[in-house]
Amino acid sequence: LSAVISKAPKSSLMAQLTTLITRLQRHLGQPSCLARSALYVTLSTLVKSASEDVIQYVPTLLSIWVDGLATSEWTDRKAAAEGFEQLVKILGQAMVPYRGEVLTVLNSHKFDK
Repeated sequence: LSAVISKAPKSSLMAQLTTLITRLQRHLGQPSCLARSALYVTLSTLVKSASEDVIQYVPTLLSIWVDGLATSEWTDRKAAAEGFEQLVKILGQAMVPYRGEVLTVLNSHKFDK
């Protein structure tokens, strides 16, 4: 799925961005989901492909990745942290309003691998 998203035309992604983020969030929230790390990577790829156009989805994306950082699986936490990093790299100064939440999350996980 990540490969498809990375090669898709940006106009197609923008048309389906809300649907894609909503579906990924729903699947990640399922207790029976066995491929969370792959879905976090897919979400990260989506953010990278959509670049600054994801600004309106920042609260949703932050909640998804905060939940990912709270899981017990190391691979899930790593994938969520990498997606989180991708979002901050792309949006830069646009993340300033979320600085408090970001710092709280990062400080609570600073001793993780």
